[in-house]
Amino acid sequence: MNSHEDSGMCIPYLVGETPDKGRGLFADAAIPEGTTVWRHVAGCFKVYDEQALKFLLSTLSIKEAVYVLTHIHCMPEYPQYMIRVLDDGELTNHSDRPTLRTHSRPGYQKVPPSSPPQAVADALLGDHFTLVAARDIGKGEELTLDYNADPDDPEYYAALCEHYGVAWDWL
Repeated sequence: MNSHEDSGMCIPYLVGETPDKGRGLFADAAIPEGTTVWRHVAGCFKVYDEQALKFLLSTLSIKEAVYVLTHIHCMPEYPQYMIRVLDDGELTNHSDRPTLRTHSRPGYQKVPPSSPPQAVADALLGDHFTLVAARDIGKGEELTLDYNADPDDPEYYAALCEHYGVAWDWL
């Protein structure tokens, strides 16, 4: 079992190989529907606006940039920002029949569109935006999410994906 100290993971889990997607996350115990599986924890995610993401990618090799672009997401509440998970939560793979779903709780701090990325990062803390079990999950089942349920990504993100040759195999 992996530890979730200093991690957004909230349940017992294992990192393992999947038949077709490389590494993935697997439940190491039964998880009841509605249980919080992952949450934003300070230091375990980073928020990027267009300028910051372009700068980050410019410092990486092509292979590293592709990895970042395929392990980053946006949220409907903050559509101009991309969020990179920095703990094992980044290994959550796509499925058309996911075991997880996103959950937004009321009361989050709304920030204006022109806010710096750190203001968005601060607003994400406090368990307002989490991944929860979409149904009862059995021990050993892979923890997956439907990436197609995400909002439209910012135009700059699509342009960066095209520039770095990122192909989306889950579309």
